[in-house]
Amino acid sequence: MKLLFENWKRFLKEADDQEYDYDAEMAAEASELEQKHFGSIRELAKMAYDTYHEEMQRFVSKIYSKKELPLYHNAIAGEVYHKSEKALLDGGRGSFRANFIYGNDYVIKIDATLDGSGKDMNREDKELGTDPQYEDLFPRCYFWDSDYKWIVLEKVEEITNLNTLNQFFKSSLIRDNSIPEFNVFLIQAAIKYKVGIITKDQTLIDEAKEQFNNYKSGVVMNSYVTLDSLVKDLDKNKTFISVCNAIIRFNIEIPEVIKKYNSGVGADGRFVILDSSIKKTLEQGLKALA
Repeated sequence: MKLLFENWKRFLKEADDQEYDYDAEMAAEASELEQKHFGSIRELAKMAYDTYHEEMQRFVSKIYSKKELPLYHNAIAGEVYHKSEKALLDGGRGSFRANFIYGNDYVIKIDATLDGSGKDMNREDKELGTDPQYEDLFPRCYFWDSDYKWIVLEKVEEITNLNTLNQFFKSSLIRDNSIPEFNVFLIQAAIKYKVGIITKDQTLIDEAKEQFNNYKSGVVMNSYVTLDSLVKDLDKNKTFISVCNAIIRFNIEIPEVIKKYNSGVGADGRFVILDSSIKKTLEQGLKALA
């Protein structure tokens, strides 16, 4: 009996000593998801990219300027839909990429430009979606083309309701029945303040204080609540801390993160930032259409 007990203790120690293999876990999760669907998600992603670009080239000869190409997205996406035997649903397009929804688990993002401008965004999403430090805060990435023509991401439901957004940043110092818009403004102010303190950005700190004072009435529990005390309370919130760190790490525009449609809910119910490069994306989009 003693020998059996010693062997069991040795087994538990060896299990604890084993190094956590993040790559193996991601591969297993991706394999499990892929097995739920008929056919290969990689083949569908490649088909979507190839078809989209073939159709874009076909339309190029018929249009006056490349600025008009996005106007033909619905027609091009329809061709992808038919070629995929109705498996890939149109998820819309932006300045650089087109999105296709596959089942309940996947979003395929393809470079939808003639000059490959969307590949950089795909690469950024892949790096974030496979980084153990940030993958909980961004859509997880399961598959990708070696040249980043396409990537396959976790499907995330956009947050379209401010009450849903506020639930991820609950504070005991904010009233449950406060005006949702004002609640969001206070959360933004708290994030600005936290980021400003860490980065020693006095301008950001001053903006945060002004924003807090403008919207605190009727939102905080009582007049004794200060911006310092609100941040201290939110410091207990893992999502709040993660968002602040990501904003500093990736230079994300604060109002754009805590905002409807720019954030979402992952399959496991966690808060997800949908775009880590919102500021850069907007600037590049304006240049591309100039």
